[in-house]
Amino acid sequence: MNKYAQQVHGISSYQLHSAPRFWEVWEEIESLLKNRTVMAYNAAFDKKSLQATIQFWGNDLPESNWQCIMQAYKRYRGYDKPVKLAKACQEMNVRAGTHRAKEDALAAARVLYRMAQGK
Repeated sequence: MNKYAQQVHGISSYQLHSAPRFWEVWEEIESLLKNRTVMAYNAAFDKKSLQATIQFWGNDLPESNWQCIMQAYKRYRGYDKPVKLAKACQEMNVRAGTHRAKEDALAAARVLYRMAQGK
């Protein structure tokens, strides 16, 4: 496991030992992405990372409409530069993520929800 990723996300090799392998869940991931709108905070990074993983296993990224919550938040606040998810959560008074996929996805959804409310 990449030491930097391990440090940032706090996930150990031991925790990954029993996790399913990418190829074991690929069909489910593909069905979730195919012909769908994908909302992500820093979507360009997530899409690039996912695409690299998919291509490593000899597959193609399915056609999807990727939308970036980070860029939407930047426009919403009138910022010159994008801000990290933690800052957006703080400014929108919502619970931040923990650098874990599910928690960060929920935090991004909370930011998006607050923007939709016009907060």
